[in-house]
Amino acid sequence: MDSESNESNPAESKSSNVKNNGEKIEVNFDVNPTKLYNYIQQRKWKAALDQVRQDRSETWTWVYRMDKEDPKKMRWRILPLHAALLFKSDSALIKGLLEAYPIGVQMADDQGMLPVSPLIF
Repeated sequence: MDSESNESNPAESKSSNVKNNGEKIEVNFDVNPTKLYNYIQQRKWKAALDQVRQDRSETWTWVYRMDKEDPKKMRWRILPLHAALLFKSDSALIKGLLEAYPIGVQMADDQGMLPVSPLIF
């Protein structure tokens, strides 16, 4: 996200790289994923934690991916916390994500799954 983003209120982001739907900030995985999401996907846990500390707003930014064959159909939409747990990140990153955005643990993805759901099933 750019330096103009408002970290205290996700709904007030000024970045042109996000789709702001009221309280949600969303970025398209294929167009403009966040640095944090990229680090998580690459399993670069220390870099991801450093990014959390550098730009907290990325912890509440949803990353989504549309279907290539049907661009109106969403394939998935997750927060960094969902991704970190799915990619089995280290505990330091999970703790950092929870400290930066505590209510993220209560946020369901596009399938209605909470971040901890994969750990249970």
